[in-house]
Amino acid sequence: MQTNSNAEDSYQTATITADSIEVYWVSDGGDTKSLYWAGTYVPPTEPGDHAWDSANDVEKTSTAILASPSPTKTFTLEGDEISYEVTALETTMTVRLGRDG
Repeated sequence: MQTNSNAEDSYQTATITADSIEVYWVSDGGDTKSLYWAGTYVPPTEPGDHAWDSANDVEKTSTAILASPSPTKTFTLEGDEISYEVTALETTMTVRLGRDG
């Protein structure tokens, strides 16, 4: 879940598996969820901090109105935090996600 959101009831959240990542815009306190990113990636093999590129799964994102059109997105892992850049309405910000659970 996003740790640096500007609003308590609006944020991004992600589900990460061994080779894929999906990021959603969440609003209305969790009642509304919209796809922002769906992609595959090659997981890091060494312990420590890493950056990796995820390839956009256009089958999933092409029909999602709030999805990123970028062919790739770079995600950075530092400690227990994942960060990436989001551009919406001509504004770019770094989203920071913390581990849930």
